[in-house]
Amino acid sequence: MARYFVIALVTVLCLGSPVMAQDNEKPDGTWYVKVLFEGYMELSYLQNFTADGRTTLLLPVGGLWADDTRIGCMGEWKRRPGPEPREYDFTMRCLYDQAWDSTYGEIRGILVMNKAGDKWGARFTYWDWFEGETTDWGGEGIMTAERLVIKPVRQQ
Repeated sequence: MARYFVIALVTVLCLGSPVMAQDNEKPDGTWYVKVLFEGYMELSYLQNFTADGRTTLLLPVGGLWADDTRIGCMGEWKRRPGPEPREYDFTMRCLYDQAWDSTYGEIRGILVMNKAGDKWGARFTYWDWFEGETTDWGGEGIMTAERLVIKPVRQQ
């Protein structure tokens, strides 16, 4: 009986390893993101991706962006069709205020993770939309990100 238990345990552990490795292929988690927009505008922020396909980024206030009324953006992400397992489409919206037909920013991009699952890069577009119909300002940029990892206060 013990022999069958050991065989079952080894089988489960061996089958579990590929699943755990695949988790590194997904952007689930929190990331420190750096952005270069239109080749000259630089900013950084924290962004979170959830397993159910949602994403949120928080924009710091003050400093160079003191006049920016946006505090964050929310959106959706999903795996891109095709053979590459670490490519994802994402779309986010950034609201400037609470008005009914207010201007909003929309970010669309393709995120590509590295094999280790601890970094990603993305090419994206950003456009401000007026009443959801016309654009006035926008352009293209590049994002690079590094996964935040748990760092214990002390080793046990």
